Amino acid sequence: MMEAEQLIRARLQNLTGVEGVHGLPALNTDSVAGKKLPALFVAPIGYHVAQVMGQQQAVQIVTEYIVVVAVRNVTDTRDGHASRHDSSSISTQVVEHLLGWQPSALYQPMRMMEKPPIKLFQEDGLLLLTLGFECPQIINRLAD
Repeated sequence: MMEAEQLIRARLQNLTGVEGVHGLPALNTDSVAGKKLPALFVAPIGYHVAQVMGQQQAVQIVTEYIVVVAVRNVTDTRDGHASRHDSSSISTQVVEHLLGWQPSALYQPMRMMEKPPIKLFQEDGLLLLTLGFECPQIINRLAD
């Protein structure tokens, strides 16, 4: 169910202006410490059942992923505009690359979550912008 994480990370690897794409054990400043920024952090955050088909013959599950855009710009930390500006083109590229993309034949096309699962974090020039994506998949029951 969570194999798409590696495929997502590979798809985002060559975005313009991004220094690296990493996994994310937890969303906090410690997770981005020591990494070259700007960078992307990808992690699954859960799943939900969208549909059960037949007599439990198949299920459509939707795995939820976050892509965190992490940038640091200390030009004007009181206003914060500089880091928000720096994150803008990277965030747009992430959406362009993942929206409607099908990670493999096992998955259906990805879609954005209606509401970001985690609010924007901004402090001392560090910005963590969370983008939420859903990756649907149909899993069939094994025959007896």
